[in-house]
Amino acid sequence: MRSYFAILPLQLPNTFADMTLSLLFESVHEHMTAYTTHPFSGMGSAIFNDLQALPDWQSIDIAFFTVGWEASADDPFRKAFYNLRQSNKTYRLADLGCLKAGIDATETRLRLQDVCEFLMQKRITPCIIGHAHELDLGQFMAYQSAGQLVYVLQIDQKLDLQIHGDKPDHLNEIITCQPNFLLGAGLLGYQQYINDTAHLELWQRLGFDLMSLGRMRDHMKEAEPLIRTAHMVSFDVCALKPFFFPPHQPVPFGLTTEEACQIAWYAGKSEHLSSFGLYGYQPQQDPYGLMASLLATMLWYFIEGYDKESKQPDFSGIEFIKYVVPIGTAYSLVFYKHAQSDKWWLELPHEESALLNFGKPRAIPCSYTDYVTACNGVPPDCWVRLSARLN
Repeated sequence: MRSYFAILPLQLPNTFADMTLSLLFESVHEHMTAYTTHPFSGMGSAIFNDLQALPDWQSIDIAFFTVGWEASADDPFRKAFYNLRQSNKTYRLADLGCLKAGIDATETRLRLQDVCEFLMQKRITPCIIGHAHELDLGQFMAYQSAGQLVYVLQIDQKLDLQIHGDKPDHLNEIITCQPNFLLGAGLLGYQQYINDTAHLELWQRLGFDLMSLGRMRDHMKEAEPLIRTAHMVSFDVCALKPFFFPPHQPVPFGLTTEEACQIAWYAGKSEHLSSFGLYGYQPQQDPYGLMASLLATMLWYFIEGYDKESKQPDFSGIEFIKYVVPIGTAYSLVFYKHAQSDKWWLELPHEESALLNFGKPRAIPCSYTDYVTACNGVPPDCWVRLSARLN
């Protein structure tokens, strides 16, 4: 029977010249595949049992790994993920294992940075399942080290911009890092009553995107272009409804499990996304495996949405409809709509494309609401914020 997935527990070779990372990982437990309850159609049924076999890196599309707990036969996340049914996708997955912790949090982030940078250089999408949200600083630094412009999307209940003593929060470090390759940033699912108003105002003055939990719930399609814009997605489990996982947060509201999986699917569909992180999972606080099951399902939906051929669309194709919208008498904006998917894009004027070092006009994801706003003679927010960031 054909297996659509190949989940590869990798025993990485020791030649660091090829940036192989065997010393940084604990291998997946050898008995993990024995726990699958679907011997022919489950994710675990496609696992290679020979841990010494290393596939060609070019054959891998997505590599996932965990950070913050040791490899074991009782790993709740892997037991949940390996028991999910296979999709009809044909992408190759690698399970790198558990990233070993460094002597301190800084070294652990540096290790995560090295792994992500290596994978992205190989055009492999890293998916991180980590125990603490501040690990995403390592995810971001992989772009910084490569000198790559990056739009960072956070899904969290609050802006992590606090300073604890002399140590700033991870998001604070991301937006102030020098040299800074931050193209933009967004926060989805925040809750007004637990956020510092000054922080939210600062975020908006910087031209960054904000969408509250309530607005996101009422207008999920408005969140989709922001997710589609992101190069890096960082999801904190604190954004979820607390009564599913009470140890994680003391607030009464949050995203539903269905909304979380929809976000993961949108992220997989993004033409820009090159790394995906799920953070805040601590197995000792998950005695019934509910959180592990949700994170496994979110990864499944990310893979289900994943399109390895996704790239900047060719708007000259017959599947795209072009709309030219005058804004007063000064200039016009050009929108494109995909006839089948109903996705929208806004073409950047020449000046913005030049500032981003694009050789020709490029387009950014937008929504139908942005198009309607422009039709009313008002520049849409997505363009206003991008222009503010660039200028």
